[in-house]
Amino acid sequence: HIAMGLALFYGGLIQFLAGLFELRIGNNFNALLFCSYAGYWFGLGAIYASTFSYLSSITDTSVQYKSLGVFYLAWTIFTILMLIASIRKNIALVIFFFFLMLVYVLFTASYFQLWDQNLSRAGGAFGIVTAIILWYIGFASLMIKGENSY
Repeated sequence: HIAMGLALFYGGLIQFLAGLFELRIGNNFNALLFCSYAGYWFGLGAIYASTFSYLSSITDTSVQYKSLGVFYLAWTIFTILMLIASIRKNIALVIFFFFLMLVYVLFTASYFQLWDQNLSRAGGAFGIVTAIILWYIGFASLMIKGENSY
């Protein structure tokens, strides 16, 4: 899987380091955000990495899909909590977490339906929108001095 390096190192390692830097400057919300979603990327990478043999150790594909459904359900719940917490921050984060929640809801439903391709594609489409929103937030934070007010 070519995306494995991106998931493990950019999504996982770099995001975890960013979380540690945020913790060091006392930004607990961003520290939790970065470190937790780094855990998501490390976990997803471990699930699909052949060295961990997680998916290949489960021979029943329905069990594989339902296990992935539980994985995404946990991240759906966490993302809903982050959505609620972001209400006190700014509208851009609220929009981001809302779309990320939709991604996880669609992936969760897809896997519980034994990988429904239409739900998975819809989740992927919302994932692209979510990435664009996050790029906007990241760019805005680079361009604004002081407090971020996107």
